[in-house]
Amino acid sequence: MTAAAGAEEIVMDGTRAIGPVEAALRERRDGGGKCLVVYVTGGLGSDWLETARAVAAAGADVIEIGVPFSDPVMDGPTIQAANDAALDSGATPLGILDALREGDVGVPLAVMTYYNIPYRMGLERFADSLVAAGVAGCILPDLPLEEAGPWLDVAAVRRPSGARVRSSAIFSMVVPRRGPNPISNGCQGLPLAAGDSGDEF
Repeated sequence: MTAAAGAEEIVMDGTRAIGPVEAALRERRDGGGKCLVVYVTGGLGSDWLETARAVAAAGADVIEIGVPFSDPVMDGPTIQAANDAALDSGATPLGILDALREGDVGVPLAVMTYYNIPYRMGLERFADSLVAAGVAGCILPDLPLEEAGPWLDVAAVRRPSGARVRSSAIFSMVVPRRGPNPISNGCQGLPLAAGDSGDEF
């Protein structure tokens, strides 16, 4: 199986459809390699898309494209500064997605942004825009897991192209210490979690 870029689903073993993010990571892992997921801030400089292509050419398996937001509660000072610089230069969510639609990066992409953006844009419009841009996954770190239902429902709907958005990562600030981990029920492909108790997931 070869992982393809874009939002198309890949059927694995004829039984379960997985998205390009999971397929790329599985392919690297199954080949005995270590996975590399790189973050690039969308709209940071006029050459940000060329930077993403260079990162892919250098061996990244998946690229997270950051869609800047003015109050990035989950980002450290470096990404906050990159967000501010991109916003100051006029970067917009639709401008970033339009650029992705026009330029093939060569590896699966996941967008990382904050829930205000899809909420304000409209969940269906946001999901449609991601699929049209060839984005395979979405990370919304400030969306509480227990409130993620509407987004997960919209993201799971197949678009006319046959593709859908994989909520390949959902961050949750609070999860139960024991028992089933609800993060795994809401994620597809690449579960990510942030915690501050020092406990391992």
